[in-house]
Amino acid sequence: MGPGKGNTDYTNLTKILDEIDEVAALQRRLGCPVINTTALALEEAAGRVIEIMETRRARSAGGR
Repeated sequence: MGPGKGNTDYTNLTKILDEIDEVAALQRRLGCPVINTTALALEEAAGRVIEIMETRRARSAGGR
């Protein structure tokens, strides 16, 4: 998968799409949030990350 691991050809659309699918499956398995930052300023994206982390921390603390 990535640089230095075999003959990865990033001009091959099929390989690119396969890697995107692999990453998406890993994100689902780990429960990673995905934030679309296309229309967000850096500060807005950072704010969303902080909100997610605070929410998870509060849930975790509440479960004790």
